Amino acid sequence: MATAGGSRFRGALATLALVAAMGLAAAARAEAAGVYVALGDSYTSGPLIPNPKGDPIDCGQSDRNYPTLTARAIAPSVFVDVSCGSAQTRHMTEPQDELPLGGTNPPQFNGLRRDAELVTLGIGGNDMGFGGIVNKCVELGFQSAGMGKPCTDHYTAGGRDQVAERLRDVVAPRLARVIDQVHARTARARLLVVGYPDPLPEPPGCYPALPVAPGDLPYLHAVARRLSETVRVAAVDGGAEFVDLVPGSAGHDFCQPPGAKWYEGVVLTAPAYPAHPNALGMEFAAREVLAALRRPVPNDFSILGVRRLRGGTVVVRVRVPRRGALRVQGTARTRYPGGVRRRRARIVGYGAAHATAPRPAELAVRVVPRRSARRALRRARRLYVRLRIAWEPVAGATRTKTWIARVSAPRRRARQADGATGP
Repeated sequence: MATAGGSRFRGALATLALVAAMGLAAAARAEAAGVYVALGDSYTSGPLIPNPKGDPIDCGQSDRNYPTLTARAIAPSVFVDVSCGSAQTRHMTEPQDELPLGGTNPPQFNGLRRDAELVTLGIGGNDMGFGGIVNKCVELGFQSAGMGKPCTDHYTAGGRDQVAERLRDVVAPRLARVIDQVHARTARARLLVVGYPDPLPEPPGCYPALPVAPGDLPYLHAVARRLSETVRVAAVDGGAEFVDLVPGSAGHDFCQPPGAKWYEGVVLTAPAYPAHPNALGMEFAAREVLAALRRPVPNDFSILGVRRLRGGTVVVRVRVPRRGALRVQGTARTRYPGGVRRRRARIVGYGAAHATAPRPAELAVRVVPRRSARRALRRARRLYVRLRIAWEPVAGATRTKTWIARVSAPRRRARQADGATGP
């Protein structure tokens, strides 16, 4: 039996290992030196993991959940954790009542601030009904004595996958709305959407310690991965960054021994809510969040093409990966034919144009020549336009690219009279 001192020593080593893995990187600090707000459900709050914190206390927030561990590493000036167990996407804008001790959590968006520099969001599992799915699979596993695949048959009866349909028709649009609303409420925040792990063991599992029929484990793996993919697509489509917990959670499932187990099943071996991460699972999630913070914000944009219109106008088409502002400034060089005048080519001006992107999109920006450029085009018949295209994302550094386009004046139409052509 391990002594209390040995347990404390191992706990201290685990904490030191976590801090070392986090690195306390300067890059991560720089990204979240200001206000950090954490939103989410019980996979964020960490119910029953010592020690409880927060108000109301029955939201189940732990001082070892991944937002708190992340905040300790990056040292924001202000840290706000409004995550709450059993939260759904609607509880971002509605109060969450009927908590276990009678408390009420205000709408989580109340915790957002315009000056937030980092927001983490972990939500969607309860909209899918993850807890109910687990309970149903356990109930059917007991009834079948672990034989067959009763849970799979229940959720795919009649050839329709009820869970897949709910993810597509309910969870995905709700997540998209939440991500858009976070963007709208935070002026310049970097938004990290944290996915869900896959806490299920590989077949044959560990029935009856985990009373799910082994035949149902492939289906439940598919459910966990579909949930993660739904969250990923919503994050990427909404201009947020996605933190993927599925790959790293492999081998740390409900059936692993203490120390290797990051997610508690029905039979608990560490303080945590059943079918939820324990302290080790929260440390893993914090490492993944910090690794994402150390990576550059994915702000590169792509130029899809430049279209030249009559009169020297240029239309630039750009695909942007996030929300922000696109600015295009044009200048043109004229070239005169013949003799020494070639050396007298001069720079003439084009207008500046800009467009805003509230989320990832394709933008078209029309850049119109100024009067001097129009005169030069009429005289020289051709301009060489240099476009300076600057992408200013809400979070991250400005990116700039250039594009050279040749603009030609419309051809002069020959005058015709009585069938004859003249100058």
